[in-house]
Amino acid sequence: MLTVQKGSIAHRSAGCTEKVSPGSSFIKQGSVPLSGVNEGSEPIELHLTYLKPKGTPLRYAA
Repeated sequence: MLTVQKGSIAHRSAGCTEKVSPGSSFIKQGSVPLSGVNEGSEPIELHLTYLKPKGTPLRYAA
């Protein structure tokens, strides 16, 4: 889950675009590509939270 702390991001995923503002969050699913664009003049600050089963690696090799 990504939470926007500062700025705003145009989050593009699975064929749709959603503008995410400070204090809002969105989920990035592991196998779905994510594209985010800063369309404003203020830098973006994101906080990322990983949710994964205990004992699994954080990154999977393809």
